[in-house]
Amino acid sequence: DLHNKSASIASMFNILIQSVSYTMNSQLFSFYSRLNDVLHTAGEAVTDQHTAIGQAMVLLSKPQSPQNLACLDIVLSIAFQRGDCYFQPRDYEPVMSAYNVICRLCWVQKQMAAATNCDFLYW
Repeated sequence: DLHNKSASIASMFNILIQSVSYTMNSQLFSFYSRLNDVLHTAGEAVTDQHTAIGQAMVLLSKPQSPQNLACLDIVLSIAFQRGDCYFQPRDYEPVMSAYNVICRLCWVQKQMAAATNCDFLYW
């Protein structure tokens, strides 16, 4: 039955998104802890990055809507794309890669939902 297959695919997307979010959250927590250790002697840039990483962890715990992904993009940019970033690109590359995977999964999930929408059959 097409409806059951669609439901299975939809649940797999959620599991994949949760798995990638968990991995990304673990990496962000490591960065957050590293910044926590130097926060008392650091400047405003490190404080901004610390706050942005904390906000990214909060956003990852929520359902990944387009608005949530846009907010996550902004806070990740604040955390890692500054000229005076505490971290090196090789440090945060896995986090940005995981973010891109979440974005692609959400896009495919949206496309699958649109392609399998059968609401018109129930009118």
